[in-house]
Amino acid sequence: MGSRGGMFSRIRSLFRRDNHIHAETRPRQREASLLSRWRTRRMERSLRRSKSDQKASSQPSTTPVEEERMKRLENLKIALHKMQKERDELRRILADYPGKNLNDRNKFESEMLMKQHQEVMTDMKKMS
Repeated sequence: MGSRGGMFSRIRSLFRRDNHIHAETRPRQREASLLSRWRTRRMERSLRRSKSDQKASSQPSTTPVEEERMKRLENLKIALHKMQKERDELRRILADYPGKNLNDRNKFESEMLMKQHQEVMTDMKKMS
């Protein structure tokens, strides 16, 4: 028992054995100390989490590589939106196709041209 900590714990344990007056409160004190240990550990964990969140938010928002990726992502989103519009337009055209026979494309294209011509002519009549 050369260390002070060991000597202190030995004296404390001897004192507890001799002190029988407060024997009834010891279990409650232990429960309270366990609860306080639990609370302190819980608080430490929550503090660590909040500190890690602060560290993450305090870092520079974007690096040049991330900015380039964000721009590329934005361009891809725009391209995807354009493709979806084209797809929807082609679906609408296909839905308007009367015979549903795709082998007769010339007839279909001529019908579409006639529709467009009629739309242009009605627009011109409205203008005059």
